[in-house]
Amino acid sequence: MLGPILFLIYINDIDNAVNFTSSVLKKFADDTKWGMVVENMQDRLRFQEGLDNLMVWSSDWQMLFNVDKCHIIHASRNNNGFDYIMNGSTLAEVDAEKDVGVLLHKSFRPSIQCARAAAKANSVLVIDKV
Repeated sequence: MLGPILFLIYINDIDNAVNFTSSVLKKFADDTKWGMVVENMQDRLRFQEGLDNLMVWSSDWQMLFNVDKCHIIHASRNNNGFDYIMNGSTLAEVDAEKDVGVLLHKSFRPSIQCARAAAKANSVLVIDKV
């Protein structure tokens, strides 16, 4: 019972690593999501600086990120699609990412999540009829 509380206290200052006014950092258990509006090269450099700061934080606290599980979602039709680097590796761009059991698409539409739920329900119906 005390373990999760101590973990939250341990990672509480991660927000300071990316303390930008136009960014949002969300934490849930051992999962961290960070987002920022990137409209131009200056914003891109600020976002990359934030990623670098997160890497310094993780090294200082000996809680390294699994870079293979870190992804970028470019959410906008007018997005420049900049590349970002974490720990020497270019982050993979994905169209959708699962967050606390919900599939988030770069369009922010729930259609993929709904289609998967419908397919799962239909497969259960077929199994029950056999």
